[in-house]
Amino acid sequence: MAVAFTSTDAGIYSNANDNVRIEKRSAAMVDSNIVTGVRFVHTDGISNSECSPCLFTGSDSLSDVKDSGFTTIGSSTVSWGRWDSGFSVVANDVTVETSGGFSFMYASSFTTDSQIADVAAAKSGSYVYAFGQGSALMTPPQIETGQTGTLIGYGDGNVARDETQLYHGTYMVIDWDSQKITETSVVAQVNDSTGLRTYNLKDTGAAYLSDVLDGGQLGMVGYCEGGACTVGGNDTSMNGQMTVDLIGDAAEGAVTSYGAKGTAPDGTGVTISGTAVLQDNGLAP
Repeated sequence: MAVAFTSTDAGIYSNANDNVRIEKRSAAMVDSNIVTGVRFVHTDGISNSECSPCLFTGSDSLSDVKDSGFTTIGSSTVSWGRWDSGFSVVANDVTVETSGGFSFMYASSFTTDSQIADVAAAKSGSYVYAFGQGSALMTPPQIETGQTGTLIGYGDGNVARDETQLYHGTYMVIDWDSQKITETSVVAQVNDSTGLRTYNLKDTGAAYLSDVLDGGQLGMVGYCEGGACTVGGNDTSMNGQMTVDLIGDAAEGAVTSYGAKGTAPDGTGVTISGTAVLQDNGLAP
């Protein structure tokens, strides 16, 4: 499961996103493909401190969940949605103040270690895992004010890419020879009522696939421009992380969460968070 939301403490916003393996001391409750509760124990938790446990509890009314959906990728059924109200988050017995909703993406099963080894043996070269243009396989990205927008799909040249990146849009590249995630990009747009914000996030460097799938996170850096992110011609620098869990017997897709935060030039806190499915798009061009 991938989770993402914005927390607030004394008016200071922070992104909070993580992945949860439903095993050992962690559990989830699911009703009609909607996640209604989560209990997870994490030594490197959502606030970068020990979380033993973290608890999410939804209300009795599933109507509080927005932008929900489900699909099947390979052998895994994936469902997602965003609790806009009627939920609580408790970390280490302390209720977490939140701004906006609580996004989740739940997969019925993940690609096992032996299946990943089979994929690595069968494939050679770099493969793109893409969020397709116009895809609805996501919880729409949400900012600190609670407003939501959309992810920019892989290959969409209408939004500029970082000069160090190979492609436009939202995607991940896996080199199956080295078994590394060599490039990751998240591009999102949200209207904050003063203008259209564009978030462009990229990885901080290649990471071993095994480390990320074992609960590690991909570091992300970038910027937010437009709307309240740009003040006096200066944009907002962002930093955060992304989680990845491969799904399907042949690693046909990945369930991800992402989050980042920054401080605008006028001192205002800025965040972005959400979840998305990335699908195997074949060999990298």
